[in-house]
Order: sequence, then C-alpha cells, then structure tokens
Amino acid sequence: MEHRVSYTVIGAFVIVLGALLVAALLWLAAGGAAGHYEDYVIYLKSGAGSLNRNSPVQYHGVPVGRVEGVGLDPNDPTRARVVLAIRVDAPIKQDTSAEVDTRGVTGAGYIGLSGGSPGSPPLEAKGDEEFPVIPTQI
Repeated sequence: MEHRVSYTVIGAFVIVLGALLVAALLWLAAGGAAGHYEDYVIYLKSGAGSLNRNSPVQYHGVPVGRVEGVGLDPNDPTRARVVLAIRVDAPIKQDTSAEVDTRGVTGAGYIGLSGGSPGSPPLEAKGDEEFPVIPTQI
C-alpha cells in the first residue's frame, strides 16, 4: 500500500509555521511581553561604575525595569545621571528611594528601589525636570 503525500499541505504548514515564528520574534523584540515603561532619573555622587545600559532595576527585590543610560549630569559634572525605564505598574511614590547594589560574585550592578508607602502620592517631575527624580540613599 502506497501513501500519497500532499506537498501542498506540507508547504502550507511550513509557511504558516514560519510566519508564526517570525511574528513571535518581532513581538518579543518590540517588548510585547514586557509592557509599558516610564522614565525616571537618579543622581549619584559615586558608585555608578558597576552600572551600564540594561542593568536591572528592582523594587523590593522584584524586577520592574532597566537602566536606559548612564552619563554625567550636564549641570553638575561631579555626579552621574542615571535614566531608568520602570514599568508603569510599579508604585513609584514620593517616598521611594534608590540605591546602587551589586550581585554576588560577578559584582554586576543593579538599582534597588525601596519605600513607596501606600499613602504617599505618586512621584512626578518638578519644574523644568525632564523626568521625575528618585532620591538616592547614602
């Protein structure tokens, strides 16, 4: 008994599977699974050396964002300006504070956020600030 193979069905299956794979990769590359982010800024007098672009941002140990950029503050070159992209569902409040920490053996830097009591109002940009500024712990 001979089985007949329908090459049209096999070809259509391969094309549909390939299109789904490309669509999934584009969705993931565009941040489809990651959600929406808001930008915040922190200023550091020291300790920015272990940070780089895409270093994690954690809120009470939970990943909520990443470092978008590290550079010198154009208004005060004695401190570093770090731009953070933080998920919009993270409760960044006026009493939230940030600190730079490192992980175990690798020494890779990350930003740790703490505070943010429920009664505190949300953090907003003041005056001519481009982004809201999260105060740092010393």
